[in-house]
Formats: sequence, C-alpha cells, structure tokens
Amino acid sequence: MYLRTALSVCIALLLSTGPARMQNNSNPPSIQDQTLLAEVEDIQSRIEDFQYQHSYGLGYIPVDARRLAWEWEMEKCLESFAQWQPIGPRGIIASKGEATGRINTIAVSPQNPDIILIGSATGGIWRSENRGRTFVPVSDHIVGLSVGSIAFSQTAPNIVYAGMGDPVFGYLGHGVLISTDTGLTWNRINDSSLPSPCTISRIDVDRDNPRRVYVAQHAKIGTDLTSGFYLSTDGGKSWNRTLRGEVCDAAINRLTPKTIFACVESGSDKLSSAPGVYRSLDSGESWEPVLNLMGAPGGGASPVTFDSNTDLYIRLAAGTQDPGVVYAFATGTISKRIDNRLLTSTDSGKTWSAIPVETIDAIQPWWNLYLAVDPYDVKTLYVGALDINKSTDGGISFKNLTRNVTVLGNPQNPTYNPTGSVLHIDQHAIAFSERGPRTIYFANDGGIFRSTDGGTTFVSLNRTLSLTQFYSLAMNPRTGGLLFGGTQDNGTLRQENQPGSDTPWDKVLGADGGACAVCPTNPKKVFATEATGPLFLISATGTAAPASAVQILSIPERKGFTYPVAIAENTGKLYVGTYRLWVSTVGCDALKPNDQSQWSTPGGDQDLTKGLAVNDKLTVIAVSPSNPKIIYTGSAQGAAMRSLDGGRTWKAISVGLPNRYISSIKVDPSVPSTAFLAMSGFGSGHVFKTTNSGMTWRNISGNLPDISVNVVLPSVKGQRWLYAGTDIGVFRSINGGHRWERVSKGMPPVIVKVLAESPRGRIIAATFGRGVYALTNSTRVTFYRR
Repeated sequence: MYLRTALSVCIALLLSTGPARMQNNSNPPSIQDQTLLAEVEDIQSRIEDFQYQHSYGLGYIPVDARRLAWEWEMEKCLESFAQWQPIGPRGIIASKGEATGRINTIAVSPQNPDIILIGSATGGIWRSENRGRTFVPVSDHIVGLSVGSIAFSQTAPNIVYAGMGDPVFGYLGHGVLISTDTGLTWNRINDSSLPSPCTISRIDVDRDNPRRVYVAQHAKIGTDLTSGFYLSTDGGKSWNRTLRGEVCDAAINRLTPKTIFACVESGSDKLSSAPGVYRSLDSGESWEPVLNLMGAPGGGASPVTFDSNTDLYIRLAAGTQDPGVVYAFATGTISKRIDNRLLTSTDSGKTWSAIPVETIDAIQPWWNLYLAVDPYDVKTLYVGALDINKSTDGGISFKNLTRNVTVLGNPQNPTYNPTGSVLHIDQHAIAFSERGPRTIYFANDGGIFRSTDGGTTFVSLNRTLSLTQFYSLAMNPRTGGLLFGGTQDNGTLRQENQPGSDTPWDKVLGADGGACAVCPTNPKKVFATEATGPLFLISATGTAAPASAVQILSIPERKGFTYPVAIAENTGKLYVGTYRLWVSTVGCDALKPNDQSQWSTPGGDQDLTKGLAVNDKLTVIAVSPSNPKIIYTGSAQGAAMRSLDGGRTWKAISVGLPNRYISSIKVDPSVPSTAFLAMSGFGSGHVFKTTNSGMTWRNISGNLPDISVNVVLPSVKGQRWLYAGTDIGVFRSINGGHRWERVSKGMPPVIVKVLAESPRGRIIAATFGRGVYALTNSTRVTFYRR
C-alpha cells in the first residue's frame, strides 16, 4: 500500500516500464458494501493511470509543456465560431449534500469574510462574494487550471497568491499567479527561477510584507530534483530555494512571523535534507533541523523514530495565540505497522513530545492529509484524512466528525461505514472565517462545505460549482437525451438532458466511475463500471426514476483503472477489455447478472498488449459500426491490434505509430478500413489515420500543439469534422486533414476526456475538471482570419 506514488513530485520519474502496481485479484465489493481496501487501492491505480498516460514513451513531461502548447495554439490555430455551453453538473444530487469535483485549497479574505476563493484540482480558481452561496470562475483565461494552494496577504488583503499544480494527482502547474483585486483577476507572475513543471502544496505570505512570499514545492525535471522551500522577496517574480527536499508543508505563527517551520518527507533525492521538521528564524532565509523522525544524525532529540525505509508523510500547524506552540502530524511505519504520531512543541520547536494517534484514518496520506490548529484556540486541532478528526485537548484525543470510517485501535484496518457518514470522504483543505471560531470551511473530493458550529453539522456550497472530473460519457443512441458518465470519486452520474439545458445530475453508482455504455436495443439499460471493479447493469429511464444496479461481470485479471467497454451498434453485443478481449455471446438486452456462460474470449488467452512482464493493459476498444467483425484495440504502451473475424485472430498494426499511450480509436461509420487513432504524451504525433485497416498510418497532427490527445471523434452529421479532445480543450479539422482549428469559445483550457455525437449531430464533451459541455452550431464551416 505504501508504495511511493510520486504524488508530490513530477511525473518525470515514471519511465517507460509500466506502472509498478499489479491488478488486485480479490473479489470486488458489491454496491451496497464497498470495502475501504478497494477504495484505497482504486486511489493508487487512479494516480498511476493518470500519471502514466502523460509520461509513457518520452519518460517525462517537457518543461512548461502545457503553457507552450497553449501558446502554440494561440499562434498556429485559428478559432472557430462554434460556441460551447456548459450543461453541468452544478451540484451533484447526493445523499450527503450536493457535490462537485475535488477542491485542494480554500482561502478566506482577512478583511471581508464574505469573500472566499477556492482552488480546484483541474478546474481553476473560483470566487464567492457571499460566503459561498454562489461561485464564479476567475482564472479561465490562464492555461493552468490545477491549483495547489491560495493565500491572502494579511496586511494588504487585496493581494492574493496562488500556487499552481495539483499536489495530489501530480498534474503539473506552471508556477505562481497573483491577484491585486481580492481574486477577481489573475496573472502569472514568476519567472524561470521557480522551476517548472511543478506542483505547489503550500503558498504563504509574510504577515508584514505582502511582497515576501513562501512556497513549498515538489518539482522534478528529468532526473534533477528541484523540490524545496522557495522564497520570493519581490512579489513572486523571482525565487530562491533555501531548503532542499520534498517540502510538503509549512507553518507560520502570525505572532512571530520570522519563525517558519517546514517539513521534509522521505524521497529519493540523496542530496535532499533528511526527513523531519526544520525551523527558520529569519523568515525563510536559512534553516536548522529541529525534529528528526528517521534516526539520522542531528536535528534535536526526537521522541519517536520511524523505520529508515518508511515512506514518511508529515503535516504542520502553528498556533496563532501562543508563539511557542507548533504541531506536526507524522504517519509512516514503525516496526512494520502503520502508525500515526502527533508531535507537539511548546517552545517553538526546541523540544517535542509525541502522542500516539490510533483513531485517525491516515491510511492514504499521499492522497488526503492536512493538519490545522484553530486560530481562536491553540488546543483545538483538526486532522483531515479520510474523515475530519477534531481534538479539543491538544491532540490527546480526537473525535471523528464525518464518520465515513471507524478505527478501533488499528489505523491500518478501518471499517467503512457509508450509511453512517455525514460528509463526502477524502479531506483536502480547511479554512477558518474571521466571523468567529465556529465558522469553518472544509474541502474534499466532493467540493466545499461550511460548518457554523465547529464541525457538528455541514452545509454544501456546491450548487453553482461545476468541477466534476469525468472519465467517461455515454448517451442514449436513439435520442442523445440521456447522459451517463463515470467520474472521479463521485461515481457514475446521470442526466435527463435536453438540448441546451443545465438540468440536475444524480448519482446512480458509487466510488470512482469508470467506462459506461448505453444499450442500443434498449436504452433503458446502461452498463457502467466502478474503476478496476466489476461491470454493472443500471436500469432506469431518467432522473425522476431511481436507478437499480446489478453486477453483470467481474473479471479479476490484469486490467486498467478505467478499463474499456464498448457496444456493437448493430448487434448490441458488449465488449470488455483487460489484457485480452471479452465479448458477450448475447445482446446487451439479454444479459443476466453474473452469468459467466454469456461471455467468451474469442481469441482465447491471446494477450493484445505488450505483455505481463511490463504490466500493459488495454485502454480502448473500437468496433466498426458497419461491420462488427472488425475490431481495433489499443494499449497503455502503444500496442495497436486489429481483428477481421470478431476477435478470434489478431494482427499487430503498430508499425508507423510512436511508442505512446493509445487513448482513443474511432472507426469510420461507413468505411471500416478507415480509422482514427489518438495518443497521449509528448514529443510525438498525436492523431493518426489509416485507410487500410491499420497496415499503414498517416500522421495528421498537422498544426496541433504538442499536448496529449485523449479522444478523437469523426462526426457523421452535417460537415465531416474530425474532433480531437486534448488536455487544453477541443480542436477540429475537415475530413481528417492536417489543418486544425481550436473550438474554445465558452470552454476554458480544460482536459477533455470524451467526445460524443448525438443522432442529430450535437457534440458533447466531458471534461476532467469542469463537467460537461454541448457545442452549438457545430456543423458550420468557421475558419477565419484574425
């Protein structure tokens, strides 16, 4: 479980050997009784899957890749007249309050507590002027939409800084943004002295000098570790690293602003500072170790020592009423057992005491972990892990406020209690209001919530937020009016969609939603997956009717996090991809729950990937709409295959393709020998076309920027557009030509994961961070000169 997943470092470490984690072969949980183990393992797979797509082949992400791709687009690609319209979800209907996508950071104005800023994982910065009742996006003009941390200046509260990059997924940012009007407008401020790409886990501002800014950054470029504590004295423009290592957090006591604490987690860089807590007495200019947690020489007396091979995670908090009080929460392995320790100092880090914390569920600290001290009471602490845990006695005891899990003496094996919980699982951020000690804002995988009674009750503030991270999307093939989509930690969602509408979405399946497909012969039946889990049948007509779900197929073998699912349009047969191809022997309307006799592997045990040795997995299945015997597959390590006999025999068709992650294949609806293929990663072509069933491929990337392409879609209605969904939005060309235009009006530069076309030619885009969009006047030819 405690493999170092490089959440806080650049994807550059992941070389072209495939993810280290193998597929779990245990029986998957049912809908009604999901186990916590499955939830944690999904998180590990989720991270590896996301990072691997962007690093495979080249081995790293080039410096400023996202920003450079955006600048290329602005220079080389003309813009379409076509307009995107958001269609939600805005506040997912859920049992624990309306939800949205993951939020990493919250900042409340010290001058006007009605002003709240939030930083989302992949959806940008949003601002509220009414205590969170409504939010609006304020950074959509900036290509970087992954936000790690936001901080107001205390003495000049009109000045706000944002540290970019997602410290959880590791989606890279491009430095630091600044606002001089309380977060209304933003601009990138840093120069190249702050290494890029990066993820910033903490940004803070000196109490007395708004131009003195601090950053805790994880960043890797190639093999050179450039993580550390960075200091700027000119308002965020230039930066100097004063502490080397995986600096994951920092804490400042507002009464003594020259004293700063920073923590270094265990990492692979041998030149890094030893894991533990460091103190600066000169506003971050120099550092001394004050708490050594790994047994290395120096660093003061430590009341606890973790194993030398432990992956150690640390968070910090400093009291604001007592200048000597500082807390550190550390979790790792002691004597081969996962243990949590709260370290406390009352003399500004000179001496420490340790308290075992056996009731906190910090079993996935790479994904969610924070420590905070109430600014009104130095004895009141909050630890965010799977749940929110609160102490009012300085950490001697904690109470679980949200009750998703129960820990009985062993934090390694908590019990999952979905029916007894009161808030979304996986906590990421906390912020206190100037209105008083009982008004607190909390952020997690489900968005932002407010408590006005110190965490006893919670109110959702997500009604106007559209931050959902979609992995998949499917629609009613007859009308296009019913949408289903798998999402990050918000399950599979459903919307009874009408053209141009933003009607509510509700949840029909839990956990991480994977691939889904609508039965063409009976659109009331929808097939959906829980990531790495089984395939379910969901039966429902629309959002007004409750959905019922039954397990159809479980395949405990090597497969991807969101493994591919497809349906043949003319036969209704279902296709599932692991390392091989599974096909239903009956149409989707006749499938029965858990009936293995209704499934076969036409090619036997033939591996359609590069094999078990490199842990490759299928990522895409494409069945010809006009001839279901013609099937294409693609894998995470660039293995393209084709069958002409329904999957019994296969031919490798990767010749002419770069060694990159295959993200999408689409077959021409009327000509099965013509297909389009898209690839993730960098440093290669991204869109390819074949007219001879894959015997040869032609690179048609043309003037597309060097950015991951996640999906291609040949339109069959009106103008014959070829659409490409990328990490910075949507592009299209006529008839698969080399000349591409950007289709960006109404949509920020967000990651587009899925494109679909309704029977009437309406294009739908599912994004990873900003929900779903519909394209208006999509068939019009709109090239023009600026």
